[in-house]
Amino acid sequence: MEPLSAILKSVATRYRWQPAEALQQIAIIWPAVVGDPLAQVTRPLSLYNGQLTVAVPSPVWTQELNYVGPDLVKTLNQALENASVNRIRFVVRAFGPPGPASGGTGNTRWARRLSALRASLGGDAEPEPGATPEEQSGDPTRG
Repeated sequence: MEPLSAILKSVATRYRWQPAEALQQIAIIWPAVVGDPLAQVTRPLSLYNGQLTVAVPSPVWTQELNYVGPDLVKTLNQALENASVNRIRFVVRAFGPPGPASGGTGNTRWARRLSALRASLGGDAEPEPGATPEEQSGDPTRG
């Protein structure tokens, strides 16, 4: 008779279930892999069949991060020891109230973070939604 642990390992291998340790490893290395601005607005949620599901605060983040997803997969796989990620799926989830150090409230805070991420990735930052003309131009004397 085969031990239960061998049967469970066989089932996990057959259905490609990733052990919980893989997700824990991803959660630990996530900030180093994606960088601080992105780590503040994303949370790894699950890993199943090579697909990593990551929470983001809004649909705008989902759309933007889909562009860098393949690069994140490559970087993540280089850092992982015993697991691999084939794809990252971004889903909108609430994280709870913002911390006191985050600055701003609501959509303004997320728009600032998105602009910072775009700038750090080398893209042109777009004006924040609802920003005044002087905020858009960066000239405080204008207006």
